[in-house]
Amino acid sequence: MLIDANTVGDVVTVLRLEDFTDPTGREVFLAIRELYLSDEKIDPVTVLHKMEAPSPERRQYLLRVMDETPTTANLREWMAIVREQAGVRAAQSVGLELISEGTVTMEQVREIVGRLNGLIADSPGVECLSMEQGILNFYEELERTPQYVPWGIDFLDSGLTAEASDYVVLGGYPSDGKTALALSMAYHQARSLRVGFFSLETKNSKLFNRVFSSAAQVSGVRIKHRALTERDYDLLACKSEKVRSRRLSLIRSSSMTVEDIASYTRAKRFEVIYIDYLTLIQAPGRTEFEQATYISKALHRFAQDTGVTVVALSQLSRPESGKVKPPTLASLRSSGQIEQDADIVMFVYREEPGRLRSRRILAVEKNKEGETGRVPLLFNGETQTFRVDTNGLIKSKREEPEYKQQSFYELPGSEPLPWEEEYDHIGAAPNT
Repeated sequence: MLIDANTVGDVVTVLRLEDFTDPTGREVFLAIRELYLSDEKIDPVTVLHKMEAPSPERRQYLLRVMDETPTTANLREWMAIVREQAGVRAAQSVGLELISEGTVTMEQVREIVGRLNGLIADSPGVECLSMEQGILNFYEELERTPQYVPWGIDFLDSGLTAEASDYVVLGGYPSDGKTALALSMAYHQARSLRVGFFSLETKNSKLFNRVFSSAAQVSGVRIKHRALTERDYDLLACKSEKVRSRRLSLIRSSSMTVEDIASYTRAKRFEVIYIDYLTLIQAPGRTEFEQATYISKALHRFAQDTGVTVVALSQLSRPESGKVKPPTLASLRSSGQIEQDADIVMFVYREEPGRLRSRRILAVEKNKEGETGRVPLLFNGETQTFRVDTNGLIKSKREEPEYKQQSFYELPGSEPLPWEEEYDHIGAAPNT
């Protein structure tokens, strides 16, 4: 900045005063920033004059840093180094704080770990994109094949362009199948991505039984009662290697906070995480509304800062007695912040509430960068399996959706099996 005043604007929008720990360096940065904001000339003389106490030592400091800086061509790389080292120093300071505390509570540890997570996330802060650079980036991106998160259902794969850093909410009433649907999605995605499934209310062994039952198409009831037939054992053996190869981890997390989930996700390098379910996460706040608001904001920020796709399951508020109608965004329980933060909101619910064998409806109610719509699913509770009901596509009145989005529906002739390969076992017809 001392040898080329044209660089000052770039620097003061990226670096902060706290990024400098050397006292004289911090003083120089502060002087330059004040001159820039006052629209005054910036050179060694004006900077020295602006400093609190101009002295021969400060003058020598300015001359030395100018002498050691041959060019401004590598400005951005240098700023990145300054930010990185500032983060390292801040992390060291937090670590020393933990050591110096002596006897600490787990709550204090969580608070300190949360601060460390924030430092590790390395939030980019202010980003500015010119139209010229935007054009260059646009055409460069066109040369690449986009990698969207796969869901295993044609309806979603063709309509959702979910990417890394998206925050997705899957809502449903109790016992309508949202956990089973989330497990099926996670299992499908684990073929190509590292997926973590955080369960805050169900044991890992029970979740795995569901996954294995669905993959092998073996009755979960017979697994639970240890009443497996010889054919069941053959089906399980046939699918064992395929299940073993999936990069899916089930994490029991009854007392985890958002910060705990973030730390574990980074440690395991998950690319997609599921949280079952959102309001069971431990969070500060006196009311459920305050806690849900905090959790939703924190998950959204975590997704954006790390590039992890976050899928959070959420309970829906029951409609008033006697009123049977499909859920809407207003049905999301506890806080409107969830609706506001989410990039995508999906619901799964019974078409005929109260009827055990009712088909389910999978509805995309919010999709920031695509279409909304719904599709009927047939649910086999015995094997925790969903299938698209291609024989009974939904006919509904088309309404003008929010954000001028278009609705989309299942196309005739499309693949009826969401996880087609999983049912191709020993030539047997899948259960229906």
